[in-house]
Amino acid sequence: MPISPHFKNLRDKVGHDLLMMPACGGVVINDAGEILLQLRSDNQMWGIPGGALDPGEDVADCAMREIYEETGITVVPERITSVLAGEEFFHTYPNDDRVAIISIMFRCRPIGGELKINDDESLAIRYFPVDALPDNMIPRHRFMVGKALENPQFAFYRYNADPIPEQKPEDTYMTQLRAKVGTDLIVSVGAAGLVLNDDGEVLLQQRADTQTWGLPGGALDPGEEPADTAVREVYEETGVHVVPERILSVLSGADYFHTYPNGNQVSIVSITYQCRWIGGTPQVNDDETLAVQFFPADALPEAMLPRHRFRIQNALSNLSKTYFNLPNDD
Repeated sequence: MPISPHFKNLRDKVGHDLLMMPACGGVVINDAGEILLQLRSDNQMWGIPGGALDPGEDVADCAMREIYEETGITVVPERITSVLAGEEFFHTYPNDDRVAIISIMFRCRPIGGELKINDDESLAIRYFPVDALPDNMIPRHRFMVGKALENPQFAFYRYNADPIPEQKPEDTYMTQLRAKVGTDLIVSVGAAGLVLNDDGEVLLQQRADTQTWGLPGGALDPGEEPADTAVREVYEETGVHVVPERILSVLSGADYFHTYPNGNQVSIVSITYQCRWIGGTPQVNDDETLAVQFFPADALPEAMLPRHRFRIQNALSNLSKTYFNLPNDD
């Protein structure tokens, strides 16, 4: 498929410069236990079908759309199997465009369609037995297939075992990107931490820009694992050191558009981790924060963004797997 209007607008302004690109795909497993792969036209290697998330699109809808566009198969996403980024997810396309991919992978069940080369991104489409995957397969895709074949309750993730994060420099990827695109809409991936104390109270931050309360969190940097982002952002905003224990939810869509007071527009992909408090004292730790406080789960502050309230209430309802919005039936 051609480049989306959103990414074309960004590329017109940044050229070949690095862009953060959240992408969704699916490990599609048929009734015979075989896995659907595409032979990519850009690198002549086999991989999992998937592609870039459009602004305002739910992650599950993105996975379904990309799988159909590339293979002709319609699927149902059953669970999120991994959320990964890091150094091996940097990619340079044949036209020299550079991206840092944040991969959100689903295990999917095929329910219809016709197996075929459905766009110019694919040279071949076929199912492979699990024990006979092709040799010329993208290494990170082989790894993600392995994680999809496991059956943990929650999505796989990686993080730096050192729990004391370094604060990022002020001249970040986002400030560099905004210097080129102005206030234009960008897709931003953010990671947040749900931190509970021994009384089951939730740690919240009151933001300086909106005066609303919410979960501490912030945007990923290129090459950073989302879990490391959550650890870093929780510390930067609250002074608390945490260890991520599981991915509670991955959410995007129409409710995750946001315009900051300075006019910057974002379409957010929000990854929320349940985190264990291991050190530090809750305190105002940067100029983004007005206050830091634990709240009882049944007495959250009124001045709170609805999407943050939903993520907390959803997480505390003891869901048995990483939550995502069900596919859009429209």
